[in-house]
Amino acid sequence: DSWFMSPVLPEVPQAVYVSYVDLPSQLKECFLHCSLYPEEYPIQRFDLVRRWIAEGIVNARDNKLLEESAEECFVELISRNLLQPDPESVERCWITHHLLRSLARLLIADESILIYSQQKLNTSLSKPRHLTLCNIENSLDGPISLKQQMSLRSLMLFKSPTVRAIDPLIESASCLRVLDLSNT
Repeated sequence: DSWFMSPVLPEVPQAVYVSYVDLPSQLKECFLHCSLYPEEYPIQRFDLVRRWIAEGIVNARDNKLLEESAEECFVELISRNLLQPDPESVERCWITHHLLRSLARLLIADESILIYSQQKLNTSLSKPRHLTLCNIENSLDGPISLKQQMSLRSLMLFKSPTVRAIDPLIESASCLRVLDLSNT
């Protein structure tokens, strides 16, 4: 039936969407979390697996440790070609194809915000769960309301060495499970 549905995004082939629909629910969540990384930022296996565990996405199966179950999910995403080796990376890093990223960003858009450099803060989401900031200078352009801060489960900053405006976010985010300050 998935083949005969209208496309979710006109630029995303139906086969890509069907490959997502075919995933078990836990793998769907794992895949969607890959889109929280900025496009130019390669994904490191250890960081992603730890993020899944912290978010509570991965459950221990068959008397295995959480880390082993998360590693199995990672390997499964690779075997389904949803994660690919980054050809430009010296370390062993991973990326998602731009079509897969577009699909994942669309599917997780109702609960995540991704902001690049001088982009204005979109506060249309009443309770975002994930906030990713990339190349942010000294301050954010718009405030995030207390109601929005309270629901944040992950806050990730990439390549933002001088940001000071996140202090109030961290202080009031009582549900925060993941805090990533990469190169910040």
